[in-house]
Amino acid sequence: MLNHLYVRLHEVSREKDSSGQAAYEAIVYVTWHAAAGEYAVLWLDTTASGGFSPEGVGHAKPEGDSLPFVFKDAHGEVSFRNTFAYDPASRTWAWVMDNVDRGVAKPFGRVKLSRRLDQSSAPRNKEACRSNEHTDTGDCKAEAKGFHDR
Repeated sequence: MLNHLYVRLHEVSREKDSSGQAAYEAIVYVTWHAAAGEYAVLWLDTTASGGFSPEGVGHAKPEGDSLPFVFKDAHGEVSFRNTFAYDPASRTWAWVMDNVDRGVAKPFGRVKLSRRLDQSSAPRNKEACRSNEHTDTGDCKAEAKGFHDR
């Protein structure tokens, strides 16, 4: 999207709230910041409206086929980690998500995403279907080039 400078993911939970709406929804933007030599991710979701604050932006220096995104709180302490790990053999992504409290990581969720052509979109768009070992199940859509295509 936007001249292939961003990857957009749209996650919608299959779980419903009491009003019948998705229990969780997120729009996620990932981009490469060449000057810093790192990826940045902006995570906008239904859990809070602080996505445009520095706490809503994660940063990751590539490590092989992984992007270990780190999110920091207002005090500069790591508060959340989400590692995107690509498996070239299966062409899948894993998200390893952990809350971090006083330097101690606590598992939050484990997600596996696989790509397939989204027939309702332009040929460049891919749909990422996720299977999940966490109760927050949902679907993701990746638009534009995949991370490993850069």
